[in-house]
Formats: sequence, structure tokens, C-alpha cells
Amino acid sequence: MKKTFVVLLLHICVCHLGAQTTASVTQITVNDGLSQGMIFDILQSRDGFIWIATKDGLNRYDGTRFEVFSPDPFDPFAIGGSEVRTLFEDSRGWIWVVCSEGLDVLDPVNKRFFHVVHQGKPLRGFQGGYLAETPDGAIWLSSYDRIWKISVKNDILSEAVKQGKSNLEPPCTAIPLVHVSDGSDRPLRAAYLLFTKEKNLLVGTSYGLYRVDFESQKVELEGLANKEIYVICQSPTGQILVRNGNNGLSKITIWDEKKRNSKQSFHPNSKQQLLIKFRQKCHL
Repeated sequence: MKKTFVVLLLHICVCHLGAQTTASVTQITVNDGLSQGMIFDILQSRDGFIWIATKDGLNRYDGTRFEVFSPDPFDPFAIGGSEVRTLFEDSRGWIWVVCSEGLDVLDPVNKRFFHVVHQGKPLRGFQGGYLAETPDGAIWLSSYDRIWKISVKNDILSEAVKQGKSNLEPPCTAIPLVHVSDGSDRPLRAAYLLFTKEKNLLVGTSYGLYRVDFESQKVELEGLANKEIYVICQSPTGQILVRNGNNGLSKITIWDEKKRNSKQSFHPNSKQQLLIKFRQKCHL
């Protein structure tokens, strides 16, 4: 099946997954309509559009032209910030947008942005937060020293539109991260999130791979203690790959989720590092 990926260096590669054929590459720059050259994240949504998070605006690319979404003080349903860090598409087809100013939810059909607030204020305090979704429809967001669980109803956007509101205030629960249990009292810092086929929510942190215990609402060490976790992804066959390392040296570990140990580790070449960065940005 043909999938379209956008590479961080402003390249679009058309890759035939599985067949591993040679990719055709077309360079795209700001001269083609891209709003800004510094790219933080890329997403291909289920309808085939490419969404590109940049330092100055959110871009939607249809294969021919760009549509740029920027803040508009006269439009309450405009995107909340110009610096867009992270993108995530949930099971409803909504696109969650992490901006430097807070968290937005985009209805891609009507092109309206809704702004998530907590206790009357924008939900913020995260830098490059990552998102995941659990089967109950809840959205999970990593926020440096905590993980947010955002409980979302399917009609929350339509109800907000009926009331003429662009702000959403769903129930939000903060799960604080513990300190490293080795006597050093080092604080954990959350980064990547992945909800797996085994129905576990894995958390990549500054000191290992952790898992959220849904009953106790706490995080517990899964493995790879004292390793900084950069990226977690899962293949269509269920294989979990974890890019981790120490002191600037990284490797890829194949993680056995059932046995909770590593099967194999290897130092990736440049192509393998690029592939793991794509993680689950495209529907495989």
C-alpha cells in the first residue's frame, strides 16, 4: 500500500511499505507555500492530508498546495498559537494540536479550533507534549512532570458550537510523575506516550520506560531503567521499538511487552533512525 510521509528536511517521500521499493522524492520549501522552515511534527490524517506543525503556523498539504492556519484575534475558533509543537489524530478524526500557548482540538471538517481549558485557564505547562488515546476515548498528554488524562465526550465539539463557545473544559486529571527510586531522588520527565495492542499505556521518560496503572492512576517502571527514552512505536505485527540511550548515544531496543524485557538492541543507521521517527504518524 502506498503511504505518503513528510520528512523533517522538507521532503515528501512516497514509500511502498512492505514492498520496500525505491522512494521518489520531491523537495518542498517555503517557496511552495509552506509557512515556515522549522518543523516540529508531521501527521498524515485518515483523509490523506498532510499536516505540518511549524514554528509559525499549522500547514495542511493536499499534494498540490498548502493551507496555513494562524492565530486570528477576531476569530475565536482560530488556532490558539502560532508555534505548533505536536499533532495527534484521535479515533473521532479530530486533530489535537499542542501549541506553545496551550492545547487545541481541530475539527478538520469545519476547520474550527477549540481551546482546552482547566479550571478556567488554558491547559499548558508542557513543552513538546505527546498524546495518546485509550479505548474509552480519553486523551492522554505528557506534560513534563505529569501526565494529563482528558475525558472527552463525543458531542463536546457540537455542544460547544451550539453554545457559541470556542473553549472546552472537559474533566482533566493530572497524574504526577514519581521520582526515580534509586535513592537519588531524581525527578522523572515524561516525553513519549504509546497505547499498545496489549492495552498498556507506555510512557517514555528521562529515566526509563514506564507504564500507567489505570486503577491506581500511577506510573510504574516497565523496564530500561535509567535509559532516556526518545521514541516508542509499534509495528502492525505488534512489535514495540524503543529508541533510547545515555550520554548522547542512542540505540533501538525491541521490547517484549508480555515478558516485560528486551529481546534485542542495536545501534541504528541513519535510515533506521528516520523510519522510527515516523512512528505511527501514518495509518499502517
